[in-house]
Amino acid sequence: MLNLIQSDKFYTKCRQIAFILKLIKELTNILEAWSANLADCFIGLIKLAAAINQIDNANLWKLKVILNYNQRFVEFANDYYILLYWLHLLYRG
Repeated sequence: MLNLIQSDKFYTKCRQIAFILKLIKELTNILEAWSANLADCFIGLIKLAAAINQIDNANLWKLKVILNYNQRFVEFANDYYILLYWLHLLYRG
């Protein structure tokens, strides 16, 4: 146990996990706002996917996160939502 705590890889993995959790917390706060819209959700999902992609492949937690993300994205990304996102007036900017 002591070797695990003294390892630099342990803290790197913890930082990566903490970064993803911080991003999820920020996304949750944005989506709970009265002014949240579908574009905010898609942008947040894209940021989250980019952050997950940056996790080191040696981190075993990455596979679980990707599987969970893909499951949630499939639930969210139906054709009507995507059409509304593309037609949103602020999407152009």
